[in-house]
Amino acid sequence: EQLFERAKNLSQYFEDAVHSLKGLPNIIDIRNIGLVAGIQFAPSEKGAGKRGYEIFDHCFRNGTLVRATGDILALSPPLIVEKSQIDDMVNSLSDAILAVG
Repeated sequence: EQLFERAKNLSQYFEDAVHSLKGLPNIIDIRNIGLVAGIQFAPSEKGAGKRGYEIFDHCFRNGTLVRATGDILALSPPLIVEKSQIDDMVNSLSDAILAVG
C-alpha cells in the first residue's frame, strides 16, 4: 500500500501545519520528524502538567486525540491520514490552545 512512501510525501505538509501554531500562547517549542510532532507548553500557574492536560482534554472532547506527557503534547496521525485531516487536527489543537490559554 506504499504507506511509508505516503508518509514521506505528507511529512512536509504535516511539518508546515504543525509549525503554523508558533506564536500561540504559551508554546515554548515545536519539533517534528516525519508525521510525528511534539509541542511543548509553558507550565500553568496551576502546576506542571496542568496546561498540557487541559489542552488534551479540550481536544479529546472535540474529537481530536493527542497524547499528553506533562506539558508536552505528541501528535502522530496514522499513515493513511489525508491533508484535510491534518488541517482538522491542527485547527482543533489551535482552538484548544486558545481556549485554555
